[in-house]
Amino acid sequence: MTCQDALPLLEAALDGELSTSETLAVETHARTCAACSRRRDSLRALQLAVREKLERFELPARLRRRRLPRPRWSLGSLTAVGAGAAAALVVAGVWPSGGSDEVVSAHVRALQVDHATDVTSTDQHTVKPWFQGKLDFAVPVRDLAAEGFPLEGGRLDLLHGKPAAALVYSHRKHLLDLFVQPGKGPTRISRTTERGFVVFHWARDDLAYWLVGDVAEPELRAFAERLSD
Repeated sequence: MTCQDALPLLEAALDGELSTSETLAVETHARTCAACSRRRDSLRALQLAVREKLERFELPARLRRRRLPRPRWSLGSLTAVGAGAAAALVVAGVWPSGGSDEVVSAHVRALQVDHATDVTSTDQHTVKPWFQGKLDFAVPVRDLAAEGFPLEGGRLDLLHGKPAAALVYSHRKHLLDLFVQPGKGPTRISRTTERGFVVFHWARDDLAYWLVGDVAEPELRAFAERLSD
């Protein structure tokens, strides 16, 4: 992919309008191209700054009853504000610290489009090598079927603007996603909630992990603790 190909797609990638493979291609190019990387970071800064700082007003009850269409912000409608100003906001520290929203969005998106796995297998020795050559890090894969969380497979996904592995497990007919990506994080399991989902996050051996799924919190925590051992 060249700059000419990538630049028109940067906004669409950040808005979630591309397929996973298209988004990964754009991100792969941006990691090796300083100009596209700066443009992507500026757009992302603008997007996050607007979400963080945009003033919201409560809609009057009489208007809520009319079921007005929900507006959708896109980067295309925001770029006139100026990417340079957005970059300045990042330097100033205006950047949301939590990543649970992206984790939940990736989990829900995979379920909505019925694309939970790219490789479907209960065998960790099949799933682990499938990621080789597709990601620039080794993905640790464990099968905990004996403890009620069988491995279902895995897929490539995008998290925090970078490629990630999503390991898919099941528990009582519910699917769970364990996202794995190079990075730092808490050595002890931390807990956040987003849109009704509980997200557990930890890091080990230069890899960051996020676990999310529609499972009772005590069971999800027990699974997170087992994975983080």
